[in-house]
Amino acid sequence: MANIDILSSLITNKQVEQEVLFAELQADSFDHTVLQQFPPISNIIINIVILKGTLQIVIDNIRHKCTPSNNNIVNIKPVNTITQMTPGNDFKGHIIILPKSFMDRADHGVKPIPFRDVLSMRFQHTITIPKAGIEILADYFRLIVENSQTNESPLNRSIFEHAVLLYHLKVAQMIFAEMEKQQKKGLISRSSLLCNQFTQLLTQHIEEEHEVLFYADKLNITPHYLTKITHKYIGFAANKVIANELITQASLLLRNPDYTLQQIADRLHFCDQSSFGKFFKKHTGKTPATYRADTNIPIE
Repeated sequence: MANIDILSSLITNKQVEQEVLFAELQADSFDHTVLQQFPPISNIIINIVILKGTLQIVIDNIRHKCTPSNNNIVNIKPVNTITQMTPGNDFKGHIIILPKSFMDRADHGVKPIPFRDVLSMRFQHTITIPKAGIEILADYFRLIVENSQTNESPLNRSIFEHAVLLYHLKVAQMIFAEMEKQQKKGLISRSSLLCNQFTQLLTQHIEEEHEVLFYADKLNITPHYLTKITHKYIGFAANKVIANELITQASLLLRNPDYTLQQIADRLHFCDQSSFGKFFKKHTGKTPATYRADTNIPIE
């Protein structure tokens, strides 16, 4: 059963449109049989706003108690894993669940949140925002509801997609603002700062530099220590993080019909098109040509 299906079975009074699940929540909105057998869930985006009562949630083995005055926004990224969710008897809130397939389609290959920022948000599971911020998100949530269950014209589908993206990006903006406050107060550790610096370097140099040693030298640390840091804050070894970002860049270039496969291989500094193809298939299960065909981009 897919993660979106598990969560759909968990929430009783939800709406689902274009793969997006959204619902106003209270304690009896949950199927408690499913709650008691809650399986690990990852690779999905979930935003929860707490309006009343309490919600206990375990993310990446860290337990959070969420109330309207503390941890009132829960933000779960694809790299996070939920293993428990328990609403209090008086709990009220709302939830929006976005599968990766929706985001890939809705953002049309443009990534409004850079890779380095997604990674730096990994451990920012919850934030506390003032009442005015909660009211803004409530307005955006109403916009999603109002533009759902419309006819299937391309215009209406696009309006719904943009309403969902607006909500998602507003939450991300609020999280970034909170992280900046923590950094100014000196609440972020040196290893966390090094991880952020690594992801910034990755964004700048990924096309030409694919080795862990290059980034470790830039940070004046050993490759072993860099991998230790990325395991802690990102959940993967440094070479896996580099490969994932390289695949992201390759995928974006493959969506652009102006580039031939050879030009993409050259731009990403592979020795030849064959090496690029083997690397891409190893990490995605598809050849570059198959990926391009699946996204309806003409093959040269």
